[in-house]
Amino acid sequence: MLGEAGTGADEIRRGRVDLRISDEVPRHADTRSVTPLTDSLAVVGRRDLPHDPSVWAGFAALPHVVISRRGRTRDRIDDLLADRGLRRRVAFTVPTLDLALRTVAEHGLVAVAPALLGGHALAPGLRTYPLPEEAPAVPAVLAWHARHDRDAAHR
Repeated sequence: MLGEAGTGADEIRRGRVDLRISDEVPRHADTRSVTPLTDSLAVVGRRDLPHDPSVWAGFAALPHVVISRRGRTRDRIDDLLADRGLRRRVAFTVPTLDLALRTVAEHGLVAVAPALLGGHALAPGLRTYPLPEEAPAVPAVLAWHARHDRDAAHR
């Protein structure tokens, strides 16, 4: 989710994937892309958190769920924390936003997610909080191989 594509451009080029949604613009001449929207990041957590995640110390004090299809526990959020001499404890790494939101709801953790996606998919006991500092916007880049340009169903 945050800087990590679930599929690579090679999978598009080989025909294994028809359409990829990520935050990366493909670099191959035979791969097309469009960015239909960009989104900000937000913290998702229960309404009754013991610390305020909209301030750095409170954000770092809470256990986190990281969304990573590759099982990574570090992303650009950790760089923002490190710049302030802080670290977070990653309790779970999950592959999807849906699983992250369910884990947050069940275990009292927080996750960083795209604000639009997180806001629409929240269970009643969850809410979004602003990040302590605005992070760079996350583009939603749709990418496909040029062989699909004339395919009416694909368009």
